[in-house]
Amino acid sequence: MIQKIKYLIYIQFISMALGQFGQNIVQYDDFTWHFIQSKHFDIYYAEDGRSHAEFTAEEAEAAYLKISDRLNWRLKSRVSIIVYNSHNDFQQTNVVDSYMFEGIGGVTELYKNRIVIPFDASNQEFKHVIHHELVHAFINDSVYGGSLKNMVASSIKVHIPMWMNEGLAEYLSSGWDTNSEMWIRDLAINGGEFPQIRQLTGYMAYRGGQSVWNFITEKWGEESIAEIFYQLKKSNKVETGFKRALGVDLKKLNEQWHQYLKEQYWPDVANRENIPDFARQLTDHEELENTYNVAPAISPDGSRIAIFSNKSGPMAIYLISAEDGRFIKKIIQGERNSEFEELHILKPGITWSEDSKKVAFAAKSGKSDALFIVDLKSGKRKKHRLNMEGIFRPAWRPGTNEIAFIGNNGISSDIYLFNLDSEKLTNLTKDWFTDDQISWYPDGNSILFISDRGNVLETGIANKPENHLFNQTDIYELNIESGIVERITDTPFNEMYPCISNDSNYLAFISDKSGINNIYLFSDIQSLDNFQNPQVITNVLTGITQLSWNGDDTQLIFTGFFNKGYDIYTFDNPIQKVAENIQVSPAAWTLKYEEPDLLRNDELRKSKSFVSADKYKNYIFSGFDATENVHTPPEIVELDTSAVYDSTGLYRTHLYKTRFTLDFAQAYYAFDTRYGGQGMAYFLFSDILGDHKLQLGTEMVVDLQRSDYFLLYRLLPYKIDWNFIFYHLAYQYSRFNSNNYFSDVILYQNIGSSINASKPLSRFNRINGGIDLNHIIKSNINTIYDDFNQPYDEEIRHISSFTTLIPSIKYTWDNALWSYTYPIEGFRYYLKYRTSPGINEKSLNFHSATMDGRKYFRLFNGVSLASRFFAGTNWGTDAQKFQLGGVPWLFSSDRYSDRFYGGQENAPSVEELYFSEYVMPLRGVQISNKFGQNVFLANLELRLPFLIYYFPAIKYLGQINGVLFTDFGVTWDSDYPEFWDNSNWQNNSNTGWLMSYGFGPRFIFLGMPWQLDYAWEYNPHRGTISDRKWYLTIGLDF
Repeated sequence: MIQKIKYLIYIQFISMALGQFGQNIVQYDDFTWHFIQSKHFDIYYAEDGRSHAEFTAEEAEAAYLKISDRLNWRLKSRVSIIVYNSHNDFQQTNVVDSYMFEGIGGVTELYKNRIVIPFDASNQEFKHVIHHELVHAFINDSVYGGSLKNMVASSIKVHIPMWMNEGLAEYLSSGWDTNSEMWIRDLAINGGEFPQIRQLTGYMAYRGGQSVWNFITEKWGEESIAEIFYQLKKSNKVETGFKRALGVDLKKLNEQWHQYLKEQYWPDVANRENIPDFARQLTDHEELENTYNVAPAISPDGSRIAIFSNKSGPMAIYLISAEDGRFIKKIIQGERNSEFEELHILKPGITWSEDSKKVAFAAKSGKSDALFIVDLKSGKRKKHRLNMEGIFRPAWRPGTNEIAFIGNNGISSDIYLFNLDSEKLTNLTKDWFTDDQISWYPDGNSILFISDRGNVLETGIANKPENHLFNQTDIYELNIESGIVERITDTPFNEMYPCISNDSNYLAFISDKSGINNIYLFSDIQSLDNFQNPQVITNVLTGITQLSWNGDDTQLIFTGFFNKGYDIYTFDNPIQKVAENIQVSPAAWTLKYEEPDLLRNDELRKSKSFVSADKYKNYIFSGFDATENVHTPPEIVELDTSAVYDSTGLYRTHLYKTRFTLDFAQAYYAFDTRYGGQGMAYFLFSDILGDHKLQLGTEMVVDLQRSDYFLLYRLLPYKIDWNFIFYHLAYQYSRFNSNNYFSDVILYQNIGSSINASKPLSRFNRINGGIDLNHIIKSNINTIYDDFNQPYDEEIRHISSFTTLIPSIKYTWDNALWSYTYPIEGFRYYLKYRTSPGINEKSLNFHSATMDGRKYFRLFNGVSLASRFFAGTNWGTDAQKFQLGGVPWLFSSDRYSDRFYGGQENAPSVEELYFSEYVMPLRGVQISNKFGQNVFLANLELRLPFLIYYFPAIKYLGQINGVLFTDFGVTWDSDYPEFWDNSNWQNNSNTGWLMSYGFGPRFIFLGMPWQLDYAWEYNPHRGTISDRKWYLTIGLDF
């Protein structure tokens, strides 16, 4: 078992160091960082980001007061907040090692309890993300001790489920709002069976979790939040925390939440309409088996509608028929290459040229956003890079070759006008406020838009006005020639998507006045010369968004949300609806939602404290309550005003300098009378920006010569990622004598270093180059016995050694889309060449070329097909062998893989240990079953989703997926073994064919992905030739 673990560590280390696949974090920019400090937070910002940092400081301190009240907690450590000027910049962060997709508005990680957020062209959304992520920071600090290393050191085992964590973050940052209301209202009325609380995952963890917390606080008061967290920390169990705090367990809470939803929403069925009841549905997300059909833009000739849809998986732009919704053609496929890396689905916009021959849209294209013009007949497209951090919602100006759009210049969100002929770019608003959702008057002289500017009608105001509120949007009009801004609506509600009819007499827009997004109309604008008394013309159960007129003003085209998906609808004769004088009653939540008067707040205000006098009472240290007399070293969490502001009242500016701090540390040591001393240790250090990462790991056995250890330094802030590795990998092959003591022991050591450079060409492809230097030592360990034939000492005798240098180069492409523990769509492959040129007479001399290609096909209802083909060849004086067969299992029924794991057969060669390539998986056969200078392996898997939650034995495994698989491969040296020759299928031959089939579940347990495979070896000449074998493995599918 000891050798097994060592080999698993070896394989995992090599996989980690090489990084076969995965999409890239591309460093397009060279950032220079500064930081300011508020009372509780350190805010880091790059060039032009000072205003965002100051905004963050103000909002973070405001959030601190609110969150500390609700959780009855003060931070025990300062929290670092790293602010990027745009989402494109945010995608270059190295704080986390994964790509930040467009839908990720911010992230809080547990290593250092850091928050990373972008400014993404909306003040209101920026504020929301700051408050949301700070809730996570408070939970990390309160429950987990503020970092992963503290969580491990304190033996904290409680895991806050996603619905609880994300739901509370949404609730405390937003309370309850129209968007969440839409999702939960639809779930309650159209969603069929209510989900169990434990089933609230993915996006429903946010919306559903927020609803659960909304219910809890309505019934038990907001003071119950702090009580729940106190009790779960005290008991180290989430279920017990709810039971003690609320008097109900999760099962009962689930029943009461369901009843609450029924009482809240079912009476509305009689008073409001589902969207398909009054509008014609052009797309059907249930039939298409997708979720998003959005942002309709009807052509000026009225025949076609351009939309965003994920009907084929990744988001794309399609043309559909305006008459029947038939899909005509795909214009652009997004998310599959760097040209259309992301289509800005959160701020979508497609616009038509006046002759209906071209469309324009914006997309992330490599290093920045770009504006694209596509000729629909020829398919030709032109890309305009405009030196903008973000480009959103383009709108073609009538009668011209100009396009207006919302632009993020890194400082603010403004309305821009771009001339396609002269390529002149003009900032029309140039101020601090958030402007969005633009549309043109038919004469092209004015733009309608929404903004949070309130009564500030001047443009060019660079800084936020003092005490300015920006929590809702109104409709405004901007005259292009004069630059004058006029306010059209002035309400406490949110008005959205204004669009004026082609006769300029009706202004349609969406408002959440009733707590539900409905369509409203201003009528007779020209005759009244004013906007007065808008009339609501819909009364929907769920919600409407993204509104536009058709060419003759007989229809409104919009996006509607119904039955857990977005679809395109047309609303006939909307103007006639004005005469019906529709009355819309307020949604129930708008009548009762208000900021609660917290009982605990009153008590705290009387004591002039946000938390109890014993500020450590909620801590848990290694299983016991911190109310016991535990000494905690003092730490400066709150800064004095003099440390925050300079003499002029501005935040003090500090230049960021790289400083390593410990992220994680774990170690153990044990002594065994048979094996001696053994221990394992792992340390992770990094700087606050994640640009420098240092990993140190060791698996110690007896002494340094027989131990494994490595040091990895990653240098990431530049356009090339550098990895510097030093390692020592030891393998001890042992036999036992008749007294069951070691004898005839051979020790192999690989003392190596590696330099690896990775140049991302885009998010999807990269080139790697590296040099490995290996010094191999082979030794014999002799056991010395005393006069009583008892071992009392050892003598290590050197046998041989050599040094080899192995350069390599590799090209990788990966645009795979993942679902749970495996990809379900896309393609990825690599081509790799490595060589050992033979730097001296003892060195190895060989060449190796390998190719690994994997293709994934989305089928239906979450079912997918995965295929993989691996091929490799070795040549040269010391041509190496490919080792084919098996999987790197942790536990298995296979009794015949002892040779690989250090069993009783002949010792493996140096080449097999350190330079051979293990080709897996080929389940049902032992590891290294076949070996040869050439190899081919094929894998096919049918991947099936399952949802199993409440069976008692497996409820903690969450979602369980399954696979059906077949594996087959072949090795050979000089002569290729024919598939149909029975002699090439014999197990007593080192080369030849292998084949197997089987099935198994996939699940997450203890935060790790597990695979349990049941496999049978198969011979096409003889049928099944082995008993069933099982393998339990940690890792992701290919």
